[in-house]
Amino acid sequence: RRSKLISYLDKQLVKVHQFKAGSDTGGAQFWLDQSGAIFFQVNYGKYPLEVQKGKTTVKCASFDELETTINRLKDMARVGDFDEPLHKAALAIRTKFKRKQ
Repeated sequence: RRSKLISYLDKQLVKVHQFKAGSDTGGAQFWLDQSGAIFFQVNYGKYPLEVQKGKTTVKCASFDELETTINRLKDMARVGDFDEPLHKAALAIRTKFKRKQ
């Protein structure tokens, strides 16, 4: 699960670079509000993960800050900080695929 999350975060970093270069960013999990703030949501499958207690979204002031934040999230994933939220998301995903009797 950790490696899948890290792979997802790597893909999002690529999308940040594409956006900065003016390319298409289909599937990006970040968006801008009217004030120019950038929001990023960490997902496992379609399920948002808590990055802080009660928060599934990170707010950044710039794309450089977003890149730094994503790299920090990758480090957190490597050391197991997301193990509990990943477990909860995996259970939620599994319940969708259980055979109905």
